[in-house]
Amino acid sequence: MLIVALIGLIFGSFLNNILTYYLEGKIFDFYRSKCNCQVRVLSYIELIPIISWIIQKGHCKVCKTKIAIRYPLIEISSLILSVLGYLIYGASYEFLFIYIFHLSLLLIVVIDYKKLIIPNRILAVMLIVAITKSVFTEAIITSLLSSFILSIMIYLLGLLITKLKKVDSLGFGDVKLVFIITLFSNLLLSSIIIWIGSIIGLIFILIHKYILKINTNSKEYPLGAYISLAAILVTFLEKQIPVNIGNI
Repeated sequence: MLIVALIGLIFGSFLNNILTYYLEGKIFDFYRSKCNCQVRVLSYIELIPIISWIIQKGHCKVCKTKIAIRYPLIEISSLILSVLGYLIYGASYEFLFIYIFHLSLLLIVVIDYKKLIIPNRILAVMLIVAITKSVFTEAIITSLLSSFILSIMIYLLGLLITKLKKVDSLGFGDVKLVFIITLFSNLLLSSIIIWIGSIIGLIFILIHKYILKINTNSKEYPLGAYISLAAILVTFLEKQIPVNIGNI
């Protein structure tokens, strides 16, 4: 379990590098990280996930630049995903598939919420994982058929809403995300994910409008982020649902 937790922290640190690339436009590489001012390489102590952020009180110890709360939150999230995944699926190929898939969804949650984009490279990784899982479970044909059905329905619904409201309501990245999530899970589970994701989105809209007092009338919504968050929650709860939905 300790090894699994350490792996979760290491991957969390790696995810932060990916997020820095997409959110801040910095060069992505596999060298040791630098401080936010990009003038020095971080020491090994400063590279320790979570603990280093707490010790430094969220600031670089040299240039005093603020280190975003996102860094420890992503590392903690990756840790939780790895531990929960291991507890539910054990040391199996299912755990490997679900963990990689969840990490990809976590990236989409942050990137789509901040930038309103779903990177194709992340979707490509998820597609490879989904196809491989379908092959292992011998359900590739059924999974592909379900994916096409639901993604086409979502796409047509998006076109209808766009035509009625005269504003883009659904990006094609969202359609691709739904296709891949359905391929990874199944038609019913994916439908539940979309339903819960919509509820999460509604909650965020209400928070923005009535608590944060942000004008939401012309704001684009990161539907992919809400669906991804719902997908993480639902796929963890899948084995707890008393109804047999594995073959739908």
